[in-house]
Amino acid sequence: MISQYGVMNILLVIRLRQGAMSVEAMVQGMIDDLTKILGDAAKHDGGNSAAGTRVRKAMQAAKATAQSVRTTVQNDKNSR
Repeated sequence: MISQYGVMNILLVIRLRQGAMSVEAMVQGMIDDLTKILGDAAKHDGGNSAAGTRVRKAMQAAKATAQSVRTTVQNDKNSR
């Protein structure tokens, strides 16, 4: 079973390959995803290990998205 963050990463890669997603939309998506995980971060701080796992998965997804943003921005810069 793929987690919700894995599905979001797959969709992001598909959109990036199709050229359908702007850098602004990718950054906003990251902000939205990180905002959603705040509740699990608070639960982790309270000692909930499962919530910590969800936070770690979300951070990995954010890392992948950030790398995609960096690559897209660099490619845009080089093509101008």
